[in-house]
Amino acid sequence: MRLYIIRHGQSQNNALYVRTGSDRDRVDDPRLTEIGLRQAEVTATYLADSNDPVDVKDPSPGYKLTHLYTSLMHRAVSTGMPIAHKLGLPLHGWKDWHENGGIYQQDSTSGEYLVRPGMAKSDFHKEFPELILEDSIDEHGWWNRPYEAEESRPVRARRVLQELFARHGGSDDRVAVVSHGGFFNQFMAAVLGLEQMHPVWFHTYNCAITRFDFARGDHGVVFLNHVSHLPKDMIT
Repeated sequence: MRLYIIRHGQSQNNALYVRTGSDRDRVDDPRLTEIGLRQAEVTATYLADSNDPVDVKDPSPGYKLTHLYTSLMHRAVSTGMPIAHKLGLPLHGWKDWHENGGIYQQDSTSGEYLVRPGMAKSDFHKEFPELILEDSIDEHGWWNRPYEAEESRPVRARRVLQELFARHGGSDDRVAVVSHGGFFNQFMAAVLGLEQMHPVWFHTYNCAITRFDFARGDHGVVFLNHVSHLPKDMIT
């Protein structure tokens, strides 16, 4: 199995932090900015028309993905949809790839995490009718549970890795997942066995691509934070 993790395009919260250096006034489920939408389109075209930079023996165009998944956060689905359209692949929602914490707001006075439900099944059908949802998604919102504590995140990362092997282990599948910068670090720690080496942080830009290879029991990071497909003024 070959796995590509694609960070979502620039979100409203990403842009807010660049402007202010603060999370104050963040929103619980931000949309992509205009730059973020352009990043997603450029990334989709790149995956369709250019080949993996490491695949020097295969000059034919395209990453030749076989499966495409996305976190259910709006910014991730909005990044995954142009990729799905360009590649002609179905986009499957996989809620466990969500960003650390879940869907929440933080009270500026008390610091309390105020959870939000997230998009409901009908919301997804209205805005992203082609998205394939897990059976558990209903009208109560896909999140609709307490804030995810820090100690729960590595547990989820290990669960995601196990489920990935259950779905695609031992195959020649080329799988891409649109996910998030924070959870990417949890997943990377699970793959490399770095959970006890806190704080280790792997930086990823918006719409950066990272490739993992899983074969014959070996786990390898082939490249990390690949953004050569983005124009310089679009790297955020």
